[in-house]
Amino acid sequence: FSMISVTTIGYGDMTPKTSCGEFVACMAGLSGIFVLGLPISIIGVKFQERYDEMLREVKINNERDRLTKIDAKLQSMKGMKVLANKILGPRDPQAGDLTAQELDTVQRRCLDVFKEVDTDESGEIDLEELGAGMKQLGMEIERDVLEVMMQAMDDDGSQTGVSISS
Repeated sequence: FSMISVTTIGYGDMTPKTSCGEFVACMAGLSGIFVLGLPISIIGVKFQERYDEMLREVKINNERDRLTKIDAKLQSMKGMKVLANKILGPRDPQAGDLTAQELDTVQRRCLDVFKEVDTDESGEIDLEELGAGMKQLGMEIERDVLEVMMQAMDDDGSQTGVSISS
């Protein structure tokens, strides 16, 4: 009576005595397979579909976060370009590298701007001071863009502010 072992109902140590009993036992074993086996496979397939959908959503969210960071960097670069234009004045885009005289002018103006923006005279410009300075230049910049700008200017990696040596 191997059907009982195949359907994992038992070891076959207890078997029906008649052919009719064996038939009923085989039908019970097979119906158990259909009652449990088919729904379990359907549940497994649906679980796999949902898991794949979740992974796809995670990838989409990661890509969205990456693109948001890129957008913030681009916005900060636009802010830095406007700031550079305010400091240097209009300049021919094809002029090439800055001359020694232009570099000196930039350094002096940057020092003046730094001192003006450093309202607490701490020798460092923090995020709030940077935002206020950009606002004085006529640019209302969101905090997350200011944070990216601050990271780009933070040479020592201290994340406490941007300092300049006199």
